Amino acid sequence: MGRDTALLLVRQTPAFAGLDAGSLEPLASAGETVELPPEFTLFAQGDSPEWLHVLVTGMVALTAAAPNGEVVIVDILERREPFIPAAALLGVPYAVGARTVRSTEIFRIRARRVRELAAADSELANALSREVARQYRRMVTQVADLKLRSVPQRLARYILALLADRPSGTEVRLPYGKRLLAARLGTRAEHLSRAFAVLRRYGVRTRGAHVSVADPAQLAAFAAVDDEMRGDAAGTPAADCD
Repeated sequence: MGRDTALLLVRQTPAFAGLDAGSLEPLASAGETVELPPEFTLFAQGDSPEWLHVLVTGMVALTAAAPNGEVVIVDILERREPFIPAAALLGVPYAVGARTVRSTEIFRIRARRVRELAAADSELANALSREVARQYRRMVTQVADLKLRSVPQRLARYILALLADRPSGTEVRLPYGKRLLAARLGTRAEHLSRAFAVLRRYGVRTRGAHVSVADPAQLAAFAAVDDEMRGDAAGTPAADCD
C-alpha cells in the first residue's frame, strides 16, 4: 500500500477526522492494510494487543466466551472505525475476541507505536480519547436496550437505524441473515420471527431481506427512540451466537 493511499484511508476514518497532516502522516506511515477471509480470527479473548485495528471494509464480530465454553456475540462492526482501542492504548488483554464475518479489509498499526505517537501528539491523544468515549457510550446504550426494551423494540430500533441512512426512504435491506441479526439483537431466531410479527402491527413488512416501514414515526414511538439515543440506535447488545 502506497503512502498516499494509507494517508487517505486514515483521513477518511471518522475517529481521526479533523487531525492535521502532522498527526495523520505518522499514523498512516506506521500502518499496513491486510485483506482477510470470512471467519478469520483477528485475536482471542485474553490476548495481549499487538495492533490497533481499524475496520476499512467488511464486517467483524466481537465475541466473548463463558467458562462453560458458550460463546456470545457482543457486537458486530460494520463501519470504518478502530475497534477495542482501549486495550491497545492501555496495553491490557482483550476482554473480547474478534473474527471476520465476511471478507474484510483491516488497517492495522502496532499498538506500541500508537502509544508512542499519542504520547507525543496531544491532538492524536484527544482523538483516540474521544473514540474510546464514543464506544463506551455505545456500550452503555446497548446495556440499556437489554434492560429497558423488548426484542420487538430492539428490532424496531435497528430497522430505524438502517432507515436513518435513507432520510426520504421507507425501505431497507437487512445486511445479513436473520440468524446473525437475532444474535446481534440479543435473542434467538424463533424470538426474532415473533418480533417481526409484532412489528407488522406498526406497519413493518418483510420480503426476504427487504423491509418496508409504512410509518417510521409510529415505529419510533413504539421503539421509544428519543433524540438523546437516536444516534446510538444501531448499537447492539450482547447476543447469543446460535
